Amino acid sequence: MIRNLMILLLGVTILSCTASKKSTNSLVEEVPEKTSALIEFYVGNQLEYNTLAYNADLAFASESMSIGFNGTFRMVKDELIWGSFKKFGFEAARIKITPDSIWVLNRLQKEVMIEDLSKLQTLSGVPLTFQDIEQLLIGGSFLIDDLVMVNDSTLTQTKSVKGELIEAIHIFNPQMDITNSTVTSQKQGDLKIDYNGHQLINEVKLAFNRDIMAKNGNTAVNLSIQTQNIDIDPSFETPFEVPANYSLKSM
Repeated sequence: MIRNLMILLLGVTILSCTASKKSTNSLVEEVPEKTSALIEFYVGNQLEYNTLAYNADLAFASESMSIGFNGTFRMVKDELIWGSFKKFGFEAARIKITPDSIWVLNRLQKEVMIEDLSKLQTLSGVPLTFQDIEQLLIGGSFLIDDLVMVNDSTLTQTKSVKGELIEAIHIFNPQMDITNSTVTSQKQGDLKIDYNGHQLINEVKLAFNRDIMAKNGNTAVNLSIQTQNIDIDPSFETPFEVPANYSLKSM
């Protein structure tokens, strides 16, 4: 559970390669060429900060289990994402994500997992950058490059990553609140984020509630994040010491 949970916190899940291939050509043929106000809004809807902290209620669910817990996130812009996850006041896991790596302390199993971030991106088939992960975790805009407009409520993006065709679709309501994003990998599976509870923070619309779902065939996992508050530019510490008795495990 801890492994799948940490990967979902990145907005991606390592899925098997048994998913059926999906067509990604239909939307591309219909889109207009001109830049739209919706594109300009979405590209600009990213919160600027030096440091950021927030607390959240989280719920993880899969076919085999369902669990709720509390999370604390601390971020240093473009440098560090730190998280601590507790149940009944006890820390179950701690994460540290940098632009090139992810570290996970699994307190329950006394394990540490260390992985290259680019390897996770390759395995998942979802080309999220570190900056995409930052914005996804706070409910802002991610996957913002090379967007095209399908209609007044839909933006799409299609790209090839290491020979894998990826399509992202972002859907908005009439108030330009993003309601959901879907990322489809031709071979790996689907990632879907539903958004609600939008709030205006420093003139940026953030979705305080996110339901992140990853599916491959009949296998699905879900992570819900409900942000409680956002503190911009606070001072904080991000301790991450690995106890000597912890064993090293791979993801």
